[in-house]
Amino acid sequence: VAAGDRDRFYTGRPSPGYRAERLFVTGETVRLDLVIVYQGYYCDLGRSFAVGGADADVSAAVSRLREGLTAAISAAVPGATAGDVAAAGVKALGSAEQAYPPHWGHGLGVGWEGPWLLPNSDEELAPGYVLAVEATISVGCVTVSGEDDMLVGDPPEVLTDARWTQ
Repeated sequence: VAAGDRDRFYTGRPSPGYRAERLFVTGETVRLDLVIVYQGYYCDLGRSFAVGGADADVSAAVSRLREGLTAAISAAVPGATAGDVAAAGVKALGSAEQAYPPHWGHGLGVGWEGPWLLPNSDEELAPGYVLAVEATISVGCVTVSGEDDMLVGDPPEVLTDARWTQ
């Protein structure tokens, strides 16, 4: 969890990754990155939200982020490269700044694994690959994150069913 003054970082602080002594403040953004391991296989999900509801700036940033994630996921078809997925996400962001990570996601299985969705990667995607597609972006002074798990196919299938709320 990262929030408020630490929303541009992966966590509020090193392990355990949150600051139990800090209370959330109405209007600030909070980023949740959740990893679940079930029978040895990983799920990796992320969402940002605003405490007490989003204002217009946060809503606009989340919308831009979702456009980038949707474009990246849509590009993850058999025969595409990991770089094609990253490029589709970057193109959809427009002027938004990608804060971190330097990739658009990674393979999922028994851990975080390849292919890494980096802009210059020529690693080809095959049917049945499971990917976590993710980005953290800054639009003005608002930073938001999102991550969905998906199955490479034609069409790609989103496996995470966590709804976005604003």
